[in-house]
Amino acid sequence: MGTVTRRQVPALIQAFLDDAPDFQFFQAVRLLENHWHGHGRIGQGLDQWLRLRPAAELGFPASDIRRCRFVEDGQLDLQLNFMGLYGVDGILPGYFLEFLARDDETSAALRHFIDFLGHRFYALYYLAWKKYRPYVTLEQDDQYLAWVNALSGNVFGEDDAEEYAFSGALGNRNRGAAGLEGMLADFLGGIPVTVEQFVPRWVRVETGGRLGGEGEAAMALGDNTLLGDAILDLNSKIGIHVGPLPARRARELLPGHERARALGRLLGRYLEPGMAFDVVLHVQPDQATAIGLGSDEMVLGWSTWLGDALQESYALCIPGSSFAVTEPAPPPDPERDELAMVA
Repeated sequence: MGTVTRRQVPALIQAFLDDAPDFQFFQAVRLLENHWHGHGRIGQGLDQWLRLRPAAELGFPASDIRRCRFVEDGQLDLQLNFMGLYGVDGILPGYFLEFLARDDETSAALRHFIDFLGHRFYALYYLAWKKYRPYVTLEQDDQYLAWVNALSGNVFGEDDAEEYAFSGALGNRNRGAAGLEGMLADFLGGIPVTVEQFVPRWVRVETGGRLGGEGEAAMALGDNTLLGDAILDLNSKIGIHVGPLPARRARELLPGHERARALGRLLGRYLEPGMAFDVVLHVQPDQATAIGLGSDEMVLGWSTWLGDALQESYALCIPGSSFAVTEPAPPPDPERDELAMVA
């Protein structure tokens, strides 16, 4: 086994070696595990480089860690003040603790034997702490994110850290309005969200079938025949009402902003294919700031109005096609395809 020297450690590890008692046990092991991640984890390959054992002194423990130092064989010796078989927090009888605290060969030999068992105790204690704190494993190569992606349906493993919080909702087959409202309210930081269902829209009908035709394209009166080239559909569009919210927060959700793109990706993951939507922002004009021509915050048709505010909030309707969703819908035809209904 190679030798690890003090000159090979970065400044953060050196700071820990110099002032080990200032660190907590979990913090210290996590730091060392991340630094030597190439050697494995605690309880595995890292055990060849890092040894955990209790400090033999019986004095008052000021912190979790007594000291940390490199020993002759290149291992890092981390001595602790808690949960040991010997030391100040030891569970052995008092005369054993006093004997093991002596600095002689006989006591050292017995300590080495007990340390063989004690290291495993400390390693299991740390692993039990880490098991139920997934944010710790995110710093290392771990299967946890792959499992979360699988639950959410992200089989391609696209990295979008913000969506991990909604893996339960994205992986649920029963995706209703209540689930969408809760997910978006959390995504937007507690801003109220209401989903309006059965929003009417005009859908263009593809031509091809004729009266009296043959085969699958044949049309019959009273069955599948209609006049015109569009039909009013009540089942394939929803309205997502957000707010009331300040003008500053509303600007973050306008098309072209990163927050709006993230919202579009989330909606593209949650909604079924073919489900159209409008995002209606209920903006509070009394919280708007004075802006002038040329300002980046002034966008005609989105974030500006003339005169004083006459209402408590204004509804700003943004078509779903304006968001950068996974599979963007074709741009709407303002004359026929979309029926804007804003209360």
